[in-house]
Amino acid sequence: MKHYYLVILLLLLFVSCKKTNEAPLVSYHEMEIGTDSNGVFTITDTVTLEQEWNKALSKAGQSAVLEDFKIVTVITDGPVKKECFILVASESKGIIKVASLLLKRNNSFYFDPDNPANIICTGDCTNGCLPTAMTNASGVVRLVCSACGDCEKSDVLLSFPIDN
Repeated sequence: MKHYYLVILLLLLFVSCKKTNEAPLVSYHEMEIGTDSNGVFTITDTVTLEQEWNKALSKAGQSAVLEDFKIVTVITDGPVKKECFILVASESKGIIKVASLLLKRNNSFYFDPDNPANIICTGDCTNGCLPTAMTNASGVVRLVCSACGDCEKSDVLLSFPIDN
């Protein structure tokens, strides 16, 4: 009987001391979105971005599936001209586009914590309804949708922990 208790005790000890290889959660703004290698932008983890942005799009009442993710450089419209980096995704028909401002640190891109809202530009224009950036007189950057007759802009706050 003592032997039986000893085996159970050792088994419990091994189970309770089991080392887990789970990576810690990474916050939305700590996630490396992409890299810049001499002007060639590469997205680091498209799978996670697709999952999380599509969930947010669904919560915003949109049934589309975002597929085409890319990092683009834009010069802002408005009184203060600035170069900005934007992560843009669109669905297959190109009617719905989602964008977020990025910060570039060294050669890596991260979501801009000062601009946590993403925009959704919805419109069936051939030359318009594209996410872009604008500044005010103080130089503060915000995302807007380019001019288009039937373009609708909505803001979505994306904030999620990332399983690494």
